[in-house]
Amino acid sequence: MYEVDGRVFELLVDAAIATLPERFRDDIENLAFLVEDEPSAEQRSASAEGTVGSGYDVLGIYSGVPLNRRTTSYQMHPSDTITIFQGAHMRATDSYGALAERVRQTVVHEVGHYFGMDERRLSEMGYGSASYHPRSTQ
Repeated sequence: MYEVDGRVFELLVDAAIATLPERFRDDIENLAFLVEDEPSAEQRSASAEGTVGSGYDVLGIYSGVPLNRRTTSYQMHPSDTITIFQGAHMRATDSYGALAERVRQTVVHEVGHYFGMDERRLSEMGYGSASYHPRSTQ
């Protein structure tokens, strides 16, 4: 487990967003990135944990209507959100470098959902399990 304070973690999320290719960043609109310590019970049940089991930590979750499913009536909707969970990331890593890379992978995975990619497609791209991690038994 590698621990950092909330501000440092937020900077890691900001850095991960900045590494997204410009062509993707330019297409992102009406999307807010949030950082929380842990997912709520509602977020847990709506996440991959609902399908992979309770032995996993949720690293991130996308909530909203994927870009490829939006219609012209989508205007005036509240922002979609990507929430990155600090506690799960710290439990899943043992160094600053590993933490930064895990955050980057999670941001890319969740942005993929924003663009309409499903788990199968994200797996094909090497980001399939980036939104959850087995819980430590320690």
